[in-house]
Amino acid sequence: MLNVRNIRRLVVVGGGTAGWFAALTLRRLFEKKVEIRVIESPDIGIVGVGEGGLINLIDALSRNNIAVSDFMIETGAAFKMGFCYGGWRGGGEQDKFDYLFANPKVEELAWSEFGGYPLISALIHQNYGLDKGVLGFVGRKKDYD
Repeated sequence: MLNVRNIRRLVVVGGGTAGWFAALTLRRLFEKKVEIRVIESPDIGIVGVGEGGLINLIDALSRNNIAVSDFMIETGAAFKMGFCYGGWRGGGEQDKFDYLFANPKVEELAWSEFGGYPLISALIHQNYGLDKGVLGFVGRKKDYD
């Protein structure tokens, strides 16, 4: 069995979303006297899809006591509501598949800042019907044509 009682230093190799969230999780799990370092290469660029594709970003930030508004401001981040896969079947212009992250069974859409609902606003801005993210909302037939 691994004995972690005498650990003094932990190193996460690789930054990005996975590396930094790993370091945050380790910080929560180990005493403050345990040093945690993240090593990332200055020569390897970022892909730029990590946190935007993290479906449970709000939950991960909350677990690490990071305010969503602070994270958005400090990182210049934007919420992704999902991915659009073009050319899903045959490559035609209308041939796309929208995979929305919003899960109506989770309360993430209820997240509010300054009296507004950013995730619901993003659905509207991207011309998605509210039925794509709000449980019990039924769109009109013309919304699907």
